[in-house]
Amino acid sequence: MTTKITGDVLDLSASIMKSGKGADVASAAALTLGTDGNSFDITGATTITSIGTLGVGTHITLHFGDALTLTHHATDLVLPGATDLTTTAGDIAVFYEYAVGDWRCVSYQVAANAPGGGGLLVARKHVLVTAWSTTSSSMVQITGSELTHTLADAGNKLILKASGGAYVSTSPNQATGYIQVYKNGGGISSEIACCNASTSYGKYGSGNVSIDYAPGDTASHTYSLYGYRYQTGGASTFYVTTELFELLEYTP
Repeated sequence: MTTKITGDVLDLSASIMKSGKGADVASAAALTLGTDGNSFDITGATTITSIGTLGVGTHITLHFGDALTLTHHATDLVLPGATDLTTTAGDIAVFYEYAVGDWRCVSYQVAANAPGGGGLLVARKHVLVTAWSTTSSSMVQITGSELTHTLADAGNKLILKASGGAYVSTSPNQATGYIQVYKNGGGISSEIACCNASTSYGKYGSGNVSIDYAPGDTASHTYSLYGYRYQTGGASTFYVTTELFELLEYTP
């Protein structure tokens, strides 16, 4: 391998450039990184609102081991889509320090954002629904689950996913709780059976749904969750205890 310096130019054309991996860093509101590398594994679930300075011009790569929130700030921590991001285990973000203590996310890779993987994250939104219930036998909107979004580019795609806890009470016959993703009041996903019960004690389950969707335009759309309960007789209630509804826009 040959490394050559000509004037202010470092020629690595016949070499491999490697950056060091620093020690793991626990997440914190004001994240303090070491000087032992340019890439770091971030542990824990504490919300990050800023990153300490490492010197203007520094690039860092952060690999997240847990779900946490990165809080957008107009100067301190500039994020894609000017919106907060919720990480998942395995996500990777690249930041550039453009001014002292001011960082811009220049790349964000979701660990598993689409069938087959790949894609650059453009925007990420989420809403948390708690304590919702229905006795309806037809689809009704899950209150508080609305996410309104406009694609940055008509060719981009969305991941729409919901995950959380749910249960259905039944007396005495079998009942099942279903959820589905809607756009502007119309269904765009298959209904998912997230819990069912065949005794008077009810049954807990997980209300999970995930779809890969291409709106194909840059109009504003509202995405939300709908739910209903089905049973063969008697009366029951479908309960959503906590449900995280996420929207991710990415380049295909």
